[in-house]
Amino acid sequence: MLLATGRKLAETLNLIDVIERLGIAYHFEKEIDEIVEQIYNENSNFEGDDYNDLYTCALQFRLLRQHGYNISLKIFSKFQDGNGKLKESLASDVLGLLSLYEASHEF
Repeated sequence: MLLATGRKLAETLNLIDVIERLGIAYHFEKEIDEIVEQIYNENSNFEGDDYNDLYTCALQFRLLRQHGYNISLKIFSKFQDGNGKLKESLASDVLGLLSLYEASHEF
């Protein structure tokens, strides 16, 4: 399941996150490392349609940082208004805000 191609980015990130939260990631270390490296190499600038979603963006940020990749906080600038605050439209995005919260407290 982990190495299956054709998965959306959000699905792959969710699967890795769940495996790590369950504490069974040690069974899949090699596969997870390969996938995380591939995700980083394909788009470390977080550009494209997959990154218009705060949840996916924050989850990828957190997972890449957990695996030792240096990711800039600038990737969250698209979610800020002109004053540097989060856009009002994100107030109802509970999963996105929770993911951003977890990413901010990870490091």
